[in-house]
Amino acid sequence: MKRLLIVFIALVLIFFMSLALTSCGGNNVRIVISKLNAECPLDLGNGFTRSSAFIDGKQAFITCVVDSNLTSDNFEKNLSVKKATLLQNLKKDESLCTVLKDSGTDIVYRYKFSDGTVDVLIACDEM
Repeated sequence: MKRLLIVFIALVLIFFMSLALTSCGGNNVRIVISKLNAECPLDLGNGFTRSSAFIDGKQAFITCVVDSNLTSDNFEKNLSVKKATLLQNLKKDESLCTVLKDSGTDIVYRYKFSDGTVDVLIACDEM
């Protein structure tokens, strides 16, 4: 379980670093998400692969396919801790928060396991 939490934190850091590097200039969340999607599929290691990034309404989705040896049940056990870590890292990145707040966009991290899907939502007003 500890390994899964470490992998999750690493994924979050990779995502935010990608957003920070691609958001220079335009501050347009659609451009940032489009660039993230162009990098897909991206092997994130430890059985996680970012498969897509897209906008649906006022939500940005980052989808990761998870190796079959990991289950959604194990992932969901500490979901509140994972969300808190994700939110803490998001708040540290002022430029990303500005882009999301300016556009009123929530972020949904969608993890697809062989036994189900787990969404982690961070609403714009939580930032």
